[in-house]
Amino acid sequence: MRLEIPVSHLVQMLGLCHTYNLHKAHYICHSQGQGILLSEVYYHPKLWAYLAPKFRNFCDSWSIRAVPGRMNSDEKKEILEMVRRYSFISEINCITAKRLQREQQLRAPSLPC
Repeated sequence: MRLEIPVSHLVQMLGLCHTYNLHKAHYICHSQGQGILLSEVYYHPKLWAYLAPKFRNFCDSWSIRAVPGRMNSDEKKEILEMVRRYSFISEINCITAKRLQREQQLRAPSLPC
């Protein structure tokens, strides 16, 4: 169970929002023991304007079957910082396995002694 959206998934979602001209996307993750994490991710065009040239270089390299150059750790940190700064994520309340279990325990009739 994820308690937050991994940044790699977040970048993919932002790319899809840009591609499909959406202002938000939904992220869902399920775990048997913990239930569901459901969130809305809001797209910010300024972030895409920053990320697009970096992704374009990466994609252009692969399109000619060349291995793209590796980013140094400072470039990665900068990208991650921008993604976190310009991403607005809102968790959507939903039913989880633990919540259902608690509700069932509260509703269960007590046994006579």
